[in-house]
This record gives sequence, structure tokens and C-alpha cells, in this order.
Amino acid sequence: MSSERPKRKNGLSPPYTQAQISTWVTLPTLMIQFYLFVTPLLVIEASVPCTVLFTLACMASTYFAIKTMTIDPSDPRLHHSSRDGDHQQQQLQHDDEEGINDGAHHQHAHASNGHQCAWDPNEPTKHCWICDHEVAEKSMHCKFCNKCVDHFDHHCMWLNTCVGKANYAYFYRTMVSISAVLLLHIIPQIYFVLDVYLGDEMASKRRAENWLNANTDIVVVAVMIAFIIFDVIALSLIGQLLNFHHKLQRLGLTTYAYIVQENQRKRQLSQQNDASQQQATATATYNNNSNNQQTTTTINNNDDDDDND
Repeated sequence: MSSERPKRKNGLSPPYTQAQISTWVTLPTLMIQFYLFVTPLLVIEASVPCTVLFTLACMASTYFAIKTMTIDPSDPRLHHSSRDGDHQQQQLQHDDEEGINDGAHHQHAHASNGHQCAWDPNEPTKHCWICDHEVAEKSMHCKFCNKCVDHFDHHCMWLNTCVGKANYAYFYRTMVSISAVLLLHIIPQIYFVLDVYLGDEMASKRRAENWLNANTDIVVVAVMIAFIIFDVIALSLIGQLLNFHHKLQRLGLTTYAYIVQENQRKRQLSQQNDASQQQATATATYNNNSNNQQTTTTINNNDDDDDND
């Protein structure tokens, strides 16, 4: 069974998404703004360390993002034919008979974009009817990339790639390094804007007025405030994402497994609420019928008393 959607090898395989392209524009924009409006305006004692740290954070986030996008997270079983699998299984049996590795745990492995992915041949598998191949039980077929991803976590729209066992560590480091970029980008600018209006020596205000021969501090302050607002929004979003993945790591769950678990919990809660409502309705109906029956009995008794009179 085949799909009309093309199979994507990694995050750099077309088609590209608007969210992905926006990340290619955002980081260079932040860097240009920092080097034009922050580095030259801070005092030298603050400018040098802030610029060095900001540059290192940008380099780290770029490196980790590229690693996340270039690694193919697909199930490694998809890269081996049944003939290779039979040959490797025979080799494993031979090694077991010879006692190689002293009974150590055997693993298959394949290299994908220079990344070594291994899997346990004894791990339970399932059949993907779209890929028409046996894959691990924790592998899921991504509809965006049209492939089964080993230990599927989620499909990241910003990097336009699936996140799984092979590249999750790089994805997490990307989030951490981007958080560092945003913090190093926003803190010096908040300090500078406050110093322009609240500083006693007015040195920051004079530098802002003389920058680009503007003869006013409004230009510099307006640009910085605009980027501060952007940083606050971006930090709030990435902070929530980091907190969510911290929670997942504590629980030992993937994003997909957590969503499935939450949906099951909500369904069970909904079923319990429905059962409670049905029980309440049945009780109310029973009580209403009992009251009606008692009322009817009372009326009949009164009619009998009247007849006796």
C-alpha cells in the first residue's frame, strides 16, 4: 500500500514549510539587530562578554538544529532488506553458538547521515501497512514525512522533521540553546533601555542619540522594545515547550505516548461522568415514580374515606 505524499528523508528534504523558512530568517535577523544595536551601544566591559556569549549560543543553536534536521530518524529496519535481515540473523545465531561477546546483548545497526542507529533484534515489532515493513512497536508512521519513525515523539513544524530516538537529544539541545539565545538577546536590551531613561550619568542616552546620527534616542529604543516584545513571546513559548519535555522525561514518555495517554484518560473520565449522569437520572426517575405512586395511594385512601362517610 503506497501513499501519494513523497517520502522525506530528513528536515532538509522538500517540500519546505513556512514555519521552517521563518526560522531561517528569524535567527539571522536577531543576530543582525544585536550586532547593530546592542554590541556598539553597550559599554566595552559589557559589550565584549555579551557579544561573545550571544555568538556562541547562536552557533550552538544552529549546529544542534542542523543536526536535528539532517539525521534521518526513521525506523532502522526500513533500511534493511529481508535478505540482509536473514543474513544478520544467521550471523547472530552463529555468534551465540560460538559464545562471542560472552552472551552479550546483540544489536543490529545502520548508519544514517553519519549517525549510528541500533536496534534490538528481539524487540517486539508490528507491521506498517503503509511502509509494508516490520517496524518496532514504538515506531509510528508520520503522515508528513511518509515514513515510520523509530520511537516517534512528534513532527516538529519549525524544523520540518520528525523527532524520534535518533535525533531527540539534538532537538532538546536545540531548544535549550535557543532559550539561551533569547535570554542573551533580551537582557542587555532591557538593561540599556532602562539605563537610557533611569541612568544617572545619561551615557546610554547620549550613545543612543548619536547612533546612526539619529539625534534622538527614540529610534534605538523603539527598535529594542520591538525585539524585547518578540523575545518575551518567544521565550514564553519555548519555556512552555521545555517544561513540557522536562515532564515527559520524568515520566519516561514520548510526546505521542503522552497524548495517547491523555486522550484515554479523558475518555475514561467522560465515560465515568456519563455513567454518573445516567445513574443520577435513573435515581431521580425512580424517586419521582415512587413519589407519584405514594401520591396516588394517598388520593385513593382519601376517596375510600369519603365513600365511607
